[in-house]
Amino acid sequence: YLHFCHRIIGHRIRDFRSEKEYEVKSFEIYTLGLPIPIHTVMATDGEATESWVLANRTYHILGDLAATNVAQLELKVAFNIIQALSGDYMASLEQLQERLDGAEAAKISEATLAAAL
Repeated sequence: YLHFCHRIIGHRIRDFRSEKEYEVKSFEIYTLGLPIPIHTVMATDGEATESWVLANRTYHILGDLAATNVAQLELKVAFNIIQALSGDYMASLEQLQERLDGAEAAKISEATLAAAL
């Protein structure tokens, strides 16, 4: 699926719900606990860009996607996988650091209290 996500960049699609045409401008993964593949699209009539989860849309690709070559596609997909996997990892590291900081603060408080007595 990530290969597809990169190949569709630069192509036009027709959204069945709105019957409008859009150009797919970019792709990124939002990592908010759960990795979400997001494409930025812009209506061909010049409206502002929108962020879409294409998997939740019904659309038709205008043009031949199979013939699209993406420079360094495998590297881009590998980076997306790392990004998707690291979302929870980074959150876990932050939680661990908070716990460690809390434990360190507790030790300092105990030492301060003992010194005061």
